[in-house]
Formats: sequence, C-alpha cells, structure tokens
Amino acid sequence: MASIFINKIDGARKRRKKKELAFYCVKMTVVVEIEGFEDGLQQIEDRFVIIRAKSQEDAYLKLEKKKDDYIQPYLNSDGRFVRWRIESFDDSYETEIKNVNDLNTPDGVEVYSKLRSRRLTKEKAWDGKVMIAARPI
Repeated sequence: MASIFINKIDGARKRRKKKELAFYCVKMTVVVEIEGFEDGLQQIEDRFVIIRAKSQEDAYLKLEKKKDDYIQPYLNSDGRFVRWRIESFDDSYETEIKNVNDLNTPDGVEVYSKLRSRRLTKEKAWDGKVMIAARPI
C-alpha cells in the first residue's frame, strides 16, 4: 500500500489555519484643523502608514482604534489649538515586506503601488527596442 487518505474523523473539528501577519501600507487623508478658522484654505495631508495586520480590513481596524491618538490638540505659536485628524482611510496595499530586515536592502522595498491610466501620446509610446544602461540593443 503506497498511500492512505483520511476524509473524515467523527467528532474531530477542522483546524483553522491562522493567517500570518503581513505589512500593509495604508493611505489616509489627514486634515489640519486650527481653532477659530472656518473658511479659507485648509491643509490636507496624504499620509502613508506601514502596519502589520492579517488583512486589509484588519489594518483599517487597527488604525481606526488609534484615530483618537491623532487628534490630541496642541498650542501653536499663535496661541491657537491645532489638531491633525484622520478624515478617511483611502486605500491600502499589501507590501512585499516579510520582516523588518527587508527594509535594509540596498535596492529598497516597494511599500505602495496604484495603477492608473493616462492618455498615450506618440512621445510616450514605446518603440519596442530594449534599452540596457540607457543604450539601445
């Protein structure tokens, strides 16, 4: 006999496989709120945060729990209270980082990527020639 396959064991429960933690880069919009300002231009920051999580949803949940830490006000040099408030979680990206040592590579590590489209013009079109070290082959 070469193999034995067990399909079911009465009373046994299926083991759940735990998902490993991965590094996610979460893009969020943070607004700078200054006491007493109700019109004019408001500063908005696109902030990218790296966080270890089990999934995209888990990353958002972890950051959602920290939202209150972001809005702790402080006095600026004009004597006004200022706070930085997370307005929205806009996107996330599971990185290729497996452990912290990956950040020490000389080639760097990709932490965020988003595909988009633009109008292709003749100047931007690829002619099919392969370039190595900025010289055509």
